[in-house]
Amino acid sequence: EKYADNLPVPRLQEADLLQYISDIDGKLEDIHTIEDQIRDLESRYPDSGEDPQVRAFIGKVRERKQALEDKKDDLRDKCDMLDALSADIQDINNAIKTITPPEECLSAH
Repeated sequence: EKYADNLPVPRLQEADLLQYISDIDGKLEDIHTIEDQIRDLESRYPDSGEDPQVRAFIGKVRERKQALEDKKDDLRDKCDMLDALSADIQDINNAIKTITPPEECLSAH
């Protein structure tokens, strides 16, 4: 049985996090399209921004965009942490491989 067989399986893999980021990018593209449509509406109908429902809708779009951007930043941070942990684990594994028992331990058997 190898040492690695006993290691816990990570709940999230980097590929999962990158897929989540990609999904968020898709949603952000949709929001950018909506923002373009809002700007077009405002250019055609300058008074449209005074309508409470339009203002509320614009506010919701902004809130959703900010929430998605925050989540994307959080996922990027998690990817960076995973990269750092993977590098640390690799360094530890490499260090373990270089350890040799003292000669007296080997000759006792």
